[in-house]
Amino acid sequence: MTAPLYDSRPVFWFQPDFQELKPGQLDDTAYGAAGFGRSVPWRATSGPKRTIEIPYRFTRSEARDCRVFFAGRSGRRLGFWLPVWLNDYALTMDYALGESALVVNRSQLAESLVSFSQFGHLALVDGAGRMECHAIASVVSGTITETINLSSTLLAAAGPKSTQVAGLMFVRLQEDEIEFEYSSPESIATILRFAELPTEYVTAHAGTAPLYLYEFDNGAATWTYTNWGVTIVIGETTWTASSIAHGQISYGSELLSDEVELEVVTDDSTHPLRLFATPKLQAPMTVKIFETDADAPAYDPDAPIFSGRIQGVEFGENGKISVTLSSILRVGEQSVPRMMVQRTCNHRLFDVNCGKLAANYSAAGTISAITPSYVESAAFAAKLATLSPADPTWFTLGTIIVGTERRMAVNNSGSRIYIEAPFTDAEVGDAIIATSGCDLRMTTCRDRFANLDRAIAFPYLPNENPQFRALTAPAATGGKKG
Repeated sequence: MTAPLYDSRPVFWFQPDFQELKPGQLDDTAYGAAGFGRSVPWRATSGPKRTIEIPYRFTRSEARDCRVFFAGRSGRRLGFWLPVWLNDYALTMDYALGESALVVNRSQLAESLVSFSQFGHLALVDGAGRMECHAIASVVSGTITETINLSSTLLAAAGPKSTQVAGLMFVRLQEDEIEFEYSSPESIATILRFAELPTEYVTAHAGTAPLYLYEFDNGAATWTYTNWGVTIVIGETTWTASSIAHGQISYGSELLSDEVELEVVTDDSTHPLRLFATPKLQAPMTVKIFETDADAPAYDPDAPIFSGRIQGVEFGENGKISVTLSSILRVGEQSVPRMMVQRTCNHRLFDVNCGKLAANYSAAGTISAITPSYVESAAFAAKLATLSPADPTWFTLGTIIVGTERRMAVNNSGSRIYIEAPFTDAEVGDAIIATSGCDLRMTTCRDRFANLDRAIAFPYLPNENPQFRALTAPAATGGKKG
């Protein structure tokens, strides 16, 4: 649900699960930030700064709407209207649509309004939860009643038996974090604490609220996330809202700079980090981190504040994934020598040194059968039928992609490809792409890819170093002559 607006500011419309109301006083000075970056400065002002603690009980959809509401408010940076949900101004009679003067039981509103403009707003809520908000033009006090003159007319009939008239406060959250307690799958409890703001706060904040953008790259696949509460679009790139955060990024002149820790909490089975649940990735995954501002999000794709490789991944409880990132500046981690004296090719299939294009060695189709150990598609058999000379193991050690999931082929036969780990979400009828593999042997490079001119290997190396033969001790003869 979209929050209703009053005086161009949203109203927090959720009804409380009242057990008790805890009013208090607050010196409205600066607060240190948590979760949204830098501190949020508030200037001290005269008058009361009431604080209220209200319990709520949500359904799942209401809890989602609540999170979206506070994400739009940037946590506690921006103010909004809050009905206090107490019958502060009890009506004494029924009123018709269009009336603008309400007679209520005396509550000393007139005296309060003279001193503090914060008391100049109210909300009417009926039994069905319909709410309308009004500014108070003036209050005339009587002995046991007060007459509240509204700046606008009633939008619906109201009466003491059907309508609650409550004070309307302009507030912000006291904290950036909200803790939900799931007492059942559809009953979610929380306690929210609000701090009053003077109504002259229009923009309600100074400074900035930094947010971070995370780009994951694995071969041709790219995923983009943000640590903000809502998904944002910058240019043509959509950054999906995610529970993601990174540790301190430090820079130095040494060859081995510090690692960066990254934490993600997700129940998304297609998240790119889930690829590390399989024994082998088909391409190294890199991560770029960008910093921007919530008020004016923008980024330069060529200027990340960090760029590095995923070095380690640990899967924890409740969807938590811990990642260790190794900076691209960590040149000391690169294998030396870069080219190994070995019988098989030094290049990775389809990299810039190999020079071949994966698209020219792929077969695309739909899944006709799937089990934890294999997938089938008529496109695989059709591709094998076109090969000359025939190559029955053409897909072995290749890559199988369904959506964002990627697996390695351990063997193939006709229309069936055996995989090293089950797919998580793939189903019959899904689109699938299979790409040829390479065992790095010279015969495979020649017959399958016609690419011997680019191969770097030493295929004629003996299996055993002949120099070591002289070091082999002669067999014992027991003193007998040969």
